[in-house]
Amino acid sequence: MTSASKPPGLQVPMLLWGAMLVSHILFLVIAHVAHGQDAGAGDLQTLSIVLTSVGVIVALGSALAVPLITRDQLYVTALIVRLAAAESVTIFGLMLAMLGAEMQWTYALTALGVMAHIAAFPSERDQEAHEQRRSGSRES
Repeated sequence: MTSASKPPGLQVPMLLWGAMLVSHILFLVIAHVAHGQDAGAGDLQTLSIVLTSVGVIVALGSALAVPLITRDQLYVTALIVRLAAAESVTIFGLMLAMLGAEMQWTYALTALGVMAHIAAFPSERDQEAHEQRRSGSRES
């Protein structure tokens, strides 16, 4: 493999991955500090179920749909979109905590967001697979 066709290193993707993983923890800490500050939010049980359902869909989309949608983009771009989607799941939990919902919903959404984030771990194999999909879609 020549240096021109070899995918670039994973230093930047690993740095982004690690930094955004820390953000999940920070969102959980903020959720504990801000829990219940806005207690006038109607039916929180229904909202909790809805946001958790949306969180499951977004987490699955991070792993399954984003690689398909971003196959024409650079690997780093696709990774950032996957990580942002995973992070948004945790943000749903933060929103519920701020509205005063039970913390179990926040914990569940944070765990789901972290799992989606871990599934997006940047590896050379993942990067090479993305580059193959990208070159295949350009030839079509």
